[in-house]
Amino acid sequence: MDVISEPFTYEQARRHGQTANDLVELCRAGELVRPHRGVYLPAHLVDDLDARVVAVGLLLPRGAAVARESAAWMLGLDVRPPERWQSAPKLECLVPLDGIRPRHPGVNAFISALPPDDIVVINGIACTTAPRTGLDLARWRPRFIGLGAVDALTHAGLTTVTELAEAAGRLAGHRFIRRAREVIDLCEPATESVPESWCRLRLIEAGLPRPAVQISLRDSAGREVYRLDMVNRPGFRRGSVTWNQPRSGQVFQGSA
Repeated sequence: MDVISEPFTYEQARRHGQTANDLVELCRAGELVRPHRGVYLPAHLVDDLDARVVAVGLLLPRGAAVARESAAWMLGLDVRPPERWQSAPKLECLVPLDGIRPRHPGVNAFISALPPDDIVVINGIACTTAPRTGLDLARWRPRFIGLGAVDALTHAGLTTVTELAEAAGRLAGHRFIRRAREVIDLCEPATESVPESWCRLRLIEAGLPRPAVQISLRDSAGREVYRLDMVNRPGFRRGSVTWNQPRSGQVFQGSA
């Protein structure tokens, strides 16, 4: 096979005389990777975000926008669940209400309202905006996935809790919107990793008080000596005027 320099589909490879077995052997040899079903990427481009976006575009239906898990990935975030951490992100997209849902086996397409304000173009590929992506994941994914997504999106500065809440408010009465509101209410932009989000949710669901996050412990000279992912104490109630701990992102003074 000629030197491969860009993403391509199985159909494109077949038109150039390559069989499914040829592609399997190239993947086994480490020359190709398959980021999504039906599309292939030269191995040297596996960490090239632009190339991965082009690969997504090869499968995207006309008029659709990349959404949910794959939209988060295009925005630079990984929200895959633990059981799929070694698998490619799902290729998910939204098709406008007047569009036709594709039947490609590698594409998970959903018919949905898709206003222009909910679309951003990334390297020529339509993708849902960060607020819409976070809202969709909070609505349609399990709570731990949704919380990890909104924490990550806000931590990266791609959206804010206020923008997410406003987006949810525009969908009052829609399916699963209550779950989305609950997830957004738990959002902590200071959270530095998705597993931290999952752990925090488990603590809350176990009936423990909501913890503060990313607490900096500093010495008398103001130097950070430790930083705690989460902090709680018996009797602490978030937002209480009697709270004697710093709020999320603030610091304890003293020795450690």
